[in-house]
Amino acid sequence: MAYVDINWDNNTSPRLFAKKVGVYEKSMRAGFRVPLLASRGILAKEIRTNFDVGGRPKWAKLSPKTTAKKTRNKTRPLIHTGRLRTSASAKERWHVSNNEAVFGDLPVTVHYGWAHIEGTFNMPARNWLNVPGDTVDVIGREIFDPWLGAKRTAAGL
Repeated sequence: MAYVDINWDNNTSPRLFAKKVGVYEKSMRAGFRVPLLASRGILAKEIRTNFDVGGRPKWAKLSPKTTAKKTRNKTRPLIHTGRLRTSASAKERWHVSNNEAVFGDLPVTVHYGWAHIEGTFNMPARNWLNVPGDTVDVIGREIFDPWLGAKRTAAGL
């Protein structure tokens, strides 16, 4: 849960304090687009790490049949040419509005990536889009906290 701590020192008149809070509130109504855009870098890094370490939690090993077909990266699930890894971890995949960041579409050349998230009747799920739970804390600490602090300072709070 996120919160903003604003302390009122008794040396400030209630009217001036209310004005400062109003300035802060108005700047917050403009939305969170700036920190959400910055968050894409952390999210992209987490997705790239999933490919690099073979999932978190670890993905199922490749079947002997699949390993026999592969000409490169024979023991690494989801990595053959690297196109899916590159596309999935691009910051541009995230569509950002004032209030949310949503992972968007994959290019047609790597559309098969979606099937790997849920798996199929003959292929285990390998959720490359999964990010660790502490990623939200990292984004809060590294991006949102400084952004909110700058907003409070700009409002004189």
